Amino acid sequence: MAPASASASASASAATSASAAVPALPFDVIAVGWRADSRVLGIGHLRGALLVPGGDGPTTSIEPAGGRVTAIGFSPGGEQVATVTNAGNVHLWTASNGALITELPRSDPDPRPVFNGAAVAFSTNGAWLAAVSDRVRLWHLEDRKQACSWDSNSVFELRFAPDGRSLVSTGGGSFKRWDTSTCAALDDKFAETGGTFGSVLSPDGTWMAAAEDTGHSLSLFTTSPFRRKGSYARSASCDDHVNPVRFSRDGRLLLVTGNTRWFRSFRVGTFAVAAAWKMPAGDPPESVTPFDDGVHLIVRAASGDTTVLDTLAPSKRVVLQPSGATAFDTSPDSAWFVGMTDRTAFLWETATGKLVRTLQP
Repeated sequence: MAPASASASASASAATSASAAVPALPFDVIAVGWRADSRVLGIGHLRGALLVPGGDGPTTSIEPAGGRVTAIGFSPGGEQVATVTNAGNVHLWTASNGALITELPRSDPDPRPVFNGAAVAFSTNGAWLAAVSDRVRLWHLEDRKQACSWDSNSVFELRFAPDGRSLVSTGGGSFKRWDTSTCAALDDKFAETGGTFGSVLSPDGTWMAAAEDTGHSLSLFTTSPFRRKGSYARSASCDDHVNPVRFSRDGRLLLVTGNTRWFRSFRVGTFAVAAAWKMPAGDPPESVTPFDDGVHLIVRAASGDTTVLDTLAPSKRVVLQPSGATAFDTSPDSAWFVGMTDRTAFLWETATGKLVRTLQP
């Protein structure tokens, strides 16, 4: 596979560009990732990725060889960005200017193209990088050599243990754990799941949440050892199946919706309810997206009108300018959020609903 650039100078000129002007996006938007401090947003698209600052600073384009960017993630300190393409190429970039650092080598055969299901994760200490496309691969970043490779069947999320000694994954109810120093498989478990979202991991990999096989409640599992803790967030009917679910990026909250009928956030550890909301009678919204703070929601009506709602004070609403956005993602600090259509991305400020940036052809 050809590298993304032949030299450092070629990388600077051909693989990276920065401009204060509104950039053209050869969309669709495929992947979104935030820097931990919420000050930079990474957007993966058909020919590469954009690094977008939360304010009005210049965007930076990165264009890895190997096709569309299907996953993007930042290192713990935010200095580096990793991208995964549908061709299985994994690149490291400098976050401040988009300069190519390296394409990580593979010691196994060239991968098969993958158009969804990719993921990427750095260990907390920055020593390891894991990515999944057609296989799960692990690199030691000090020498940038591939250390391990495993089958990626039913892997959609990757997390490192806080000490970096193990890597865990989930997808569709599966749970797997590997030793990062020996590549040995430590756990291979499975939880029967229903609904449509499958299963998700907490940021430190110590918890897994999965819809039960009926889709009417949520099962929570500890991962070391793998053990079911209990059922939460029960639904009332087939109209409010548990879906979707995710953990906040700081790992403090579990965020759950019942289709678009209700929302609850739970405090990780005690799993007491932190906030709850039920859709008033009438026309149900088309989508409900929770913020990481476990309090605010992005509610998109069937009409296309979109509102930021405070579940602790429902009368506090911020109505957004019409945009046509149908998918949303929120920053770790809940100060920003991005909305996406097929060919446009919008960045808003949460507190005011101010549209601060539009990215389009």
